[in-house]
Amino acid sequence: MKKSFFLILLALPLFATKYAGEIFELNPGVRATGFGGVGVALNSSPFGFYFNPALISEGKTGLFNYTSLFSGLATYNFIGFSKRNQSGRGAAIGISIISAGNIKETALRDSAQGISEGNIYIKDMLSYSTFLVTMSFVKKFSQFDAGIKLKILHENLAVTAGNGFGLDVGIFKASGPFALGIVLRDVTGTPIFWKGHSEYVYPSINLGATATIKKRIVLGTQFDVYFEGRERSATYNVGRVSFEPHFGFEYRFKRHAGVRIGIDRGRFTFGFGFSVKRLIFDYGYVGHADLGPSNKFSVAFKF
Repeated sequence: MKKSFFLILLALPLFATKYAGEIFELNPGVRATGFGGVGVALNSSPFGFYFNPALISEGKTGLFNYTSLFSGLATYNFIGFSKRNQSGRGAAIGISIISAGNIKETALRDSAQGISEGNIYIKDMLSYSTFLVTMSFVKKFSQFDAGIKLKILHENLAVTAGNGFGLDVGIFKASGPFALGIVLRDVTGTPIFWKGHSEYVYPSINLGATATIKKRIVLGTQFDVYFEGRERSATYNVGRVSFEPHFGFEYRFKRHAGVRIGIDRGRFTFGFGFSVKRLIFDYGYVGHADLGPSNKFSVAFKF
């Protein structure tokens, strides 16, 4: 019985649907946003466990994020909590909830002009809601940290609703000024069950690394690898395999105060952050040529 169940899980990616996992691309990590979307190896970010389940900061932290996508066409909120056991056992947990509401429907004033500034207007408000709950569990080993994240999704599109669940696994290793993160997302294929049909999310890989120079400058890069045949929509692709690059630069004034710039899938990013006693504030910006910029704000509280 156990063997049959395991074989079924391995077979799920064979029935996967292109772009089915876009809801999991929501990114509440504001420091990583300004840093070009580099997140899986950014170990000092309080939102790190969302990118990589092996990344949970020391102590106990409460998190809140507000994101406005594409000049306010859609918004979502994030709340979370993380705790690392400081008794020497090395265990840690992270819990988060993302909620997204209605989406503004856009249209072209003149279809002959195509997508251009001033030719797009708000046509209607689409009834939509999403709740995404994640739970991360981390174990510290002698050479690295390893984590697993459970994802539970409920999505309501007004005309239909769906529920899904999936697993991500991650590894993080730091050695001096260098850090490496690897995440296997949707490792068994994530099923989403709609009324009357179902779809599955392809597994994907996130590979990232950071380097800290003289405790002031942080350089980072990350590559997201997809296997669902995105082709023209991808930055780079070879057959059904596509690659999305991220590059980030941060200058630190203190342990958690600095400015950031980066390139996220070809889009310019900018951000800054600072701390006041136990509070950590961050802002992130992502440009978009056609749909307008996205702005993200977050606050973290260290207990």
